[in-house]
Amino acid sequence: MATVPDPRAAARPDIMGRDFAPDPAGLDIRWCGDITYFPTDQGWLYLATVINIAPAVLSAG
Repeated sequence: MATVPDPRAAARPDIMGRDFAPDPAGLDIRWCGDITYFPTDQGWLYLATVINIAPAVLSAG
């Protein structure tokens, strides 16, 4: 299953220009995140991740 965008929603600008390459000079400037979910015996498990692109460190919460 994939996210399906609302065709009526306004387009958002791509302020990063799809450039996800690490930039050591840009610490704490460029972040990337995602949310997903998994079915379990007790219901849905939701997982949110945020990555600081410069050092490529993963934070999950």
